[in-house]
Amino acid sequence: MAMGRKLMLVTLCLAMSIGHAFADWQESYLSYQQAMQEGDRDAAERHAREAWQGSREAMPPSENRALLAQNYAALAVLTDPQGSVEALDDAILLAEEGFGTGNFDRPTLSFIRAEVLSQLRPTKRRPMREAVKALDELSAKNRTLTVPLQLQLRLIDRLHEARLWPEVIEVAGSTSDLLGEMDSTSPALAVQVEAFRTHAVLKTQPESNVQESRFARNLEATRQRYVQIGSQIGPQPSIDEFDETLARVQAYLGLIRAFQASYGHPSGERAEDGIMSTAAERSCAGETTWEKRSMSFPRSQYGTNAAVLIGYHIDEAGRVTEPRILGEVPMASPFGERVLQQISKWEADVDGLSEVCRRDRTNGYPVHDRPLMHLSHRIG
Repeated sequence: MAMGRKLMLVTLCLAMSIGHAFADWQESYLSYQQAMQEGDRDAAERHAREAWQGSREAMPPSENRALLAQNYAALAVLTDPQGSVEALDDAILLAEEGFGTGNFDRPTLSFIRAEVLSQLRPTKRRPMREAVKALDELSAKNRTLTVPLQLQLRLIDRLHEARLWPEVIEVAGSTSDLLGEMDSTSPALAVQVEAFRTHAVLKTQPESNVQESRFARNLEATRQRYVQIGSQIGPQPSIDEFDETLARVQAYLGLIRAFQASYGHPSGERAEDGIMSTAAERSCAGETTWEKRSMSFPRSQYGTNAAVLIGYHIDEAGRVTEPRILGEVPMASPFGERVLQQISKWEADVDGLSEVCRRDRTNGYPVHDRPLMHLSHRIG
C-alpha cells in the first residue's frame, strides 16, 4: 500500500513537472512571436532557443518540437552558428522520423548544417566542398527559401575568398540563374551574385582547347544573365538620374565582350546586347565619328580586369562636356579617373547630330590582362 502511494506521488510529481515545462515552452514561443512582430531579432532568437529547449523536456518527438528546433536554427545560423548546430542535429533526427518536413525537408536541413560547419572552419576547404555537395541535393524551390538562400550567398563569398573558382562558378552560377526565375529578385542582389560568377570565370582563363570551350560557355552564360538583369531595369531618363546597378551591368557586359572578342568568340563582336543605357539612345542609333587617342594605362596597373562606364554630353563644337563615372567594376578601380581624364580630350564630328543625340551619352571602356585583338586600349 505504501509503495502504491509512492508510485502515485512520483507520477503526480512527473505530471506536474511536464505540465510546468509545457507551459514554459509555450510562453517562450509566444514571446518569440511577439519579438518577431516587433522586429527585435535578438529577443526572438533568445525566446526561440528557450521554446525549443523547453519542448525537448516536455514532449516526445513531434511536429511541434521539430518546428521549434527549426525556428531557432533559422535565426541562429547567421548570428550564432555554433549555437545552431545542436538544434539542427535535433531537427534532422526529427525530419528522419517525418516531422517538420513541410517546412524544411531533410536535404535542406543537411545543407544548412553543412554550410554552418564550413562557416565554423573558414580556412578549411573540405567543409566548403561538402556544403557544395549538400547544396546539390536541394530542389530548386527549397534553394530559394530565405534561409537556404542567405547561406548560399555566405558560402559563395567564402568560396571566393578561398579561390575555389570552379566551385564559385558552380554555386554562384546556379544561384544567379535561380534568382533570374524569381520576379521578386532585386537587380542589385542579382548583380551581386552574378559578379561572383564573372570574377571566377575570368580567373579561369584557358590553357587548352578543352578549357577554352568551357571558358567560352561560362563567359556566354554570365553575359546572358547580365542582359537579363539589364532588361529588367530598362533605359534611364538621363545620365543625371542613372541607375547604379544598370551602370555596373553595362560595365560588366563591356568587359565580358572584350574577353569574348579577344578569344575570338562571336558574341564579343556584337555592337550591343539589346540594352539601351538612356532613352535617347533608342532614337540616336548609329556610329559617331571621333577624333580620339587610344587609351593608355600605367604598367603598374597591368594584370587587372576592370571596366568603366562613362556618361557625358557633346557640345556644338564636338567637345566632350560634363563627363562622369556612372559605374565601374571592380568598385573604385584605378581606371575610372584615368579614363575620365582621357575622354575629356576627345572630339566628335557633330555634323548632322541633333542636340538630343549629343546629350546623355554613355560609353564603356574595358581593360583586361590578355592582349585584346579588337580594342584600342594599351598598357603605357
